[in-house]
Amino acid sequence: MAAAAAASQPWCGGFSHRRRRRGRSSAAVACSEELSRDRYDAEIQRRCKAGEVDASMALLGRMESVGLRPAEPSSAALIAALGAVGRTLEAEAIFLNIGPPPPSPFSFNALLRALLLKGQLAHAHHLFEEMRQRGCTPNRETHLLMLDALSRANRADEAWAAAADMKARGYKLGAAAYTRLVRLCRVNGMWRRAAALVLEMQAEGLRPGRAVYHEAIEAMGRSGRTVEMAAVLESMRRAGVAPGAATWASLVRWHCRAGEVDVALGLLREMLGQGVYPDPKVLLGLISRLGEQGRWTEIRDLFEEMRVWGFRHSGAVFAALADIYGQYGAFAGPEQLVTALKSEGVALTPAVFCALANAYAQQGLCEEAVRVFKQMEEEGIELNLVMLNSLINAFGIAGRWQEARAVFEHVKEAGITPDVISYTALMKAFVRAREYHRVAEIFREMEVAGCTPDRRARELLNDVSMILQQRGRSPQKVSPPPCTKTL
Repeated sequence: MAAAAAASQPWCGGFSHRRRRRGRSSAAVACSEELSRDRYDAEIQRRCKAGEVDASMALLGRMESVGLRPAEPSSAALIAALGAVGRTLEAEAIFLNIGPPPPSPFSFNALLRALLLKGQLAHAHHLFEEMRQRGCTPNRETHLLMLDALSRANRADEAWAAAADMKARGYKLGAAAYTRLVRLCRVNGMWRRAAALVLEMQAEGLRPGRAVYHEAIEAMGRSGRTVEMAAVLESMRRAGVAPGAATWASLVRWHCRAGEVDVALGLLREMLGQGVYPDPKVLLGLISRLGEQGRWTEIRDLFEEMRVWGFRHSGAVFAALADIYGQYGAFAGPEQLVTALKSEGVALTPAVFCALANAYAQQGLCEEAVRVFKQMEEEGIELNLVMLNSLINAFGIAGRWQEARAVFEHVKEAGITPDVISYTALMKAFVRAREYHRVAEIFREMEVAGCTPDRRARELLNDVSMILQQRGRSPQKVSPPPCTKTL
């Protein structure tokens, strides 16, 4: 039986002195006398609800030892409690002992949720198919669980098929499912479908929330559709949904990348006027664009406006980033820059350090970027994947692909799983160094590692493939030369 091992474990001890004085608790009664099946079921469900998994399994063991079987609601409660703590094997064993009659959708959903919580999508898919084969009709919750899991795994085609199946069966998606689908559009650059989903939500009588609007704006920004972004922003305003800091940051960032610096400046001023704290990355992108156009007077004016509006700390970060771009030259290096920020009372968060490192990286100043991270470590902040990605990018811009590869290997050796940004940054480093044959290697490594390539990574691979075809060569496997760590 599923609870055979747990049956011998004591489960009725450890009660407080206060409870002893009041009389015997339900657990004490269960220890001293045999309970009916209904009493067992009620006690198991109560303990599962309280998160007492071991005590619930011990009760199940006692129940089976006297020849009783739990009712299906008790089994479903046990499956849910075990799944919440990752004990899926025991949950499956209990599921297999249900019946006759066969399990209901409620029990199937409990096990399905347990498997998905542990990331066992393939196993969950088999369970979903088994549910249909056994004549148990999936309900709305079942479909929503699968749709959410497929969206999280970025399995776009299967997610769209699951959504279409739900609609065909007359089930409404709901706001959470629409949010997941719009986020899936953002990841895959499907801006038209994101816009259609927002309109579909409104037609269904659902009010799109801030998260839906933000994901739609991100999807359009990644495709360079700034006109459509402005339309979504206007739709937000008409609906009475105020953009959050992340949405403002997306609007400014994508307009900057599209070369619409004046629009980005207007959006930043509107953001500041509403009292929203600007992210250092937003300031970095804007300074970069203005600096490329030689508009240093406007940089200085914006700095003064931030001071007037009371964004003293943001203004200090803004001045530091502008200094990195070489306009003022007030600081000799990262150490003096960090000291100046501390004197202004700026909280030196990982976001601030990342913005400083990115500013140096965009100038190809690798050593300075490394010194920023050393300063960060001295402040007691540990390196994370975002910061290491910045360092890979810095070496890539400088054409030093060996060091970029060394940082990438350091990431893996440190037990950190590289993400799609890590792989794409390394691919770009190889492209800048004209090491085209290594790009396909990294792309294959990314797929083998289970990391889904994004649109940018696929575009890089296609560009490199065309270059190699023009040269009459095909991508070959070349093992990277040994290189020393830079960290």
